[in-house]
Amino acid sequence: MAQFEDRAVVTPYLPGFAQGMRQPGQIITLSLPELPLDVPWARIDTWLDAWLDDPLDEHQLDQKWLRFSDSYSNPARLAWRIAVVAATLLRVCGIPFLDPGRVLSVSAATTNTPVAHKKLIKNTWQCELAIPNVEGLSSQTLMLTYETCTAWLLHLATSVQSEDVLSRFYQQLETQTLPHLLASSQISSSAMVLLRAAHQQAVPWSYEGQGIYQLGWGEKSSRFLNTGIESDSAIGIEAAGHKYIAAQWLRQAGLPASEHHLISNEEHAVQAAHQLGWPVVIKPADCERGEGVSVDVDSDAKVREAFKNARTLSTQVLVERQALGHCHRVLVVRGELMYVVKRLPVAVQGDGYHTVAELMATTMDGWRKLAPWRRPPPLLRDELAQTCLRHAGLALDAIPQKGVWAPLRRIESTADGGRDEDMIAVIHPDNKALAIRAAALFDMDIAGIDIISTDISVPWHVNGAIINEINASPAMGAGVSSKAAMPAVIDCLMGGNGRIRIEAFLGGNAAFERAEQRHQKLVAQGVACYLTSHQLTQDEAGNTQPMACAGLFLRCRALLLDKSVGAIMLVIQNDELVQTGLPVDAFDVVEQVDNQLSGDIEGLLALLRHHMSDNTIRD
Repeated sequence: MAQFEDRAVVTPYLPGFAQGMRQPGQIITLSLPELPLDVPWARIDTWLDAWLDDPLDEHQLDQKWLRFSDSYSNPARLAWRIAVVAATLLRVCGIPFLDPGRVLSVSAATTNTPVAHKKLIKNTWQCELAIPNVEGLSSQTLMLTYETCTAWLLHLATSVQSEDVLSRFYQQLETQTLPHLLASSQISSSAMVLLRAAHQQAVPWSYEGQGIYQLGWGEKSSRFLNTGIESDSAIGIEAAGHKYIAAQWLRQAGLPASEHHLISNEEHAVQAAHQLGWPVVIKPADCERGEGVSVDVDSDAKVREAFKNARTLSTQVLVERQALGHCHRVLVVRGELMYVVKRLPVAVQGDGYHTVAELMATTMDGWRKLAPWRRPPPLLRDELAQTCLRHAGLALDAIPQKGVWAPLRRIESTADGGRDEDMIAVIHPDNKALAIRAAALFDMDIAGIDIISTDISVPWHVNGAIINEINASPAMGAGVSSKAAMPAVIDCLMGGNGRIRIEAFLGGNAAFERAEQRHQKLVAQGVACYLTSHQLTQDEAGNTQPMACAGLFLRCRALLLDKSVGAIMLVIQNDELVQTGLPVDAFDVVEQVDNQLSGDIEGLLALLRHHMSDNTIRD
């Protein structure tokens, strides 16, 4: 089992950026035992590839560690894998560890352990890592994560291969580790997908707490709450969240919407159902994710039962004429179509040999081999599943023909799962325009438009398709198609990488004058350029901008949050940034104008070189 130095393994590092990381960092020290020279890296990496989100990429480990002898190289290689594994576990639990970290140092130590009145001399390794520092994450949770990952990787590195090692690992995660991590969750899984896409495209970001984060700097920045963007209309979000009001808006705008009645008791529900005609849908007026929705309701008794089910979730219930077809989720981002998927209910596919019950069991066995967070909801053999099968002419003991899907639910939902079919290649232009008009009606820059249609390739006004829902802060990245669209979503939202020009000038008065020259030149080019030193900040007109903060780090960070700022010229005249870290993860230019700098100049230059693409500081 891994041991951590004095159990005080996590120490805050710097509020800013350092060590080439793209997140503010902290230091963690791992104490590893002596490792065998022939560590089974192939076995370890096969184990990792079975469950990591991304394939393990060896080049992320600083190549300098691979030039050492195996005795020094192996602890570094293992520590780096521990960092990658820990970051993955934290991410899947909604904790934004997007940079796995860096191996900073590896040092040999010896411990003296009394054995039968003698001393056994045993080598250990102290591995120092820089890892992300996420506000609000307790050191206890962080320690638990790294302890778990260290213990399992050491087990793989030092023990005989065991066939059930992966299942035992998953079992420990489910029972001991994930519950603690999930209790510290900070953003939704959809937000994590969006944030990871931004990180992978080098868009600067910062997490601000309570599910809120910022992408980009200055005039190119936007704030998000999970997958909702600050530019979405608060009124539009409120209207979309109430299905009755949303349908009114759509009809008033000449767009197709569901026909329904807002009712308050069972008798009114029965009357509304008779008026609309069978079958009907009964659902809460203000819930999401398919909660409390009953479809194919075709009798008074079913109306009463469905009403009671919906009423447990909301005081407002809708009785709605059931539209023909499947629900299609259309994601619209700033007036552009990102993806279209047909949302199909959970089902098992026949092979011509096995019964539905056997197919369900085989499918569930396969899911148990997946990492816990990748497993779909369990397949239930309840009355609802058997009813869906009967409607398809099947039963649990029936053998579906090869390729035939045996449905276990009537509709797709978060609770029961489902499957997506990519439809972006076949959506009719009129249906595309319909989704874009609906998003604009609710004044949303990010909207999930649900269209119920028998055939999305046919115009809505031909086959009677309707808009079922408008979803603010929609779920993203759950399926292959939606996850593949995330780079395009980021491009559409940010219009590039979200970065403004940032240049740094080191030195005394000459550095300030050089920064002023660049400031004036950029302003002349139409750039809203600001200049700041440790004590003074100027706007694009050269006026002093008072700030309720002191120091270069805080002044620069304040400008990064200001949407009027199009570029920043930094004047660095002392070693403050060695103590705080850098306010940004990368610079366009770093120029040392003169040697009139005070403090730890070598430390400052080393820090800056970590965040230059070519490690070059101009003279």
